[in-house]
Amino acid sequence: MHKPLHGAPAHSQTQREKLKIELEYNCATISFTLDIWTAPNRVPIFAIIAHWITPEFEEREEVIEFIELKRSHTGKQLAEIVERTLEELRLKPKLLAITGDNAGNNGTLCQSLYDSLKTKFDDKSWIRCLAHITSLICEGVLQDLKAGTAKEAKKMLDKWDEENKSNNYTIPGDSSRSGIAKIRLLNLWMLRSGSREQDFKSMPRTHYRKPTYDVDTRWNSAYDMIDQFLELEAEYTEFVDTHPQVKCLLPLSEEIVALINCGRF
Repeated sequence: MHKPLHGAPAHSQTQREKLKIELEYNCATISFTLDIWTAPNRVPIFAIIAHWITPEFEEREEVIEFIELKRSHTGKQLAEIVERTLEELRLKPKLLAITGDNAGNNGTLCQSLYDSLKTKFDDKSWIRCLAHITSLICEGVLQDLKAGTAKEAKKMLDKWDEENKSNNYTIPGDSSRSGIAKIRLLNLWMLRSGSREQDFKSMPRTHYRKPTYDVDTRWNSAYDMIDQFLELEAEYTEFVDTHPQVKCLLPLSEEIVALINCGRF
């Protein structure tokens, strides 16, 4: 079955009872956001966050479930967890909306939950997550641009560190490396050394700035990385001039034009 995760923000029995009272008297309708992820130790985790507005129009949110999934996480099994939580907290008549990404099991979850609740409560309303769809489209575009990923870039740096037995070596050039991949590698290379990061921050416009890189699960992070480079192009050029071992990571003029167009997209 499923069990609360050790060390997770689970409620004590007293806290749980207080939450039930809060939801009974100060919550007319409630919405859930759901998320599933795999922790670094390969443990699958399922979280339910509740969101509601009090009669005084105060926004509230609370993690009401945070558990390790012991079985395969099909939509039907996830629906059982959601419905059990609704039942325990007496929220079935108050459920307004559930928000998740476009994973297939979320569709099955919604359908299974609807099938269970439809005999007593209102009809369903299911809207696909436009932001997630947009993110998937952008991921496809970045793949076509051979942008690579931060995970791949970190592996390359690890490999070069190991081969050179240090972190002070000349980065090998690669004609197939895209402008986006160059910026990411350059930023990660800076962040691997406190002195290099301080060198970057020593310039007037970068004093309070930190080299940023994209993260697969952080929407818009690739745009933020490109935007930072374009804003601070002169500072990046100055940094590379004083660190010639990463000269090959400074985008060429035609690549900068492509980055500008990519940012507009």
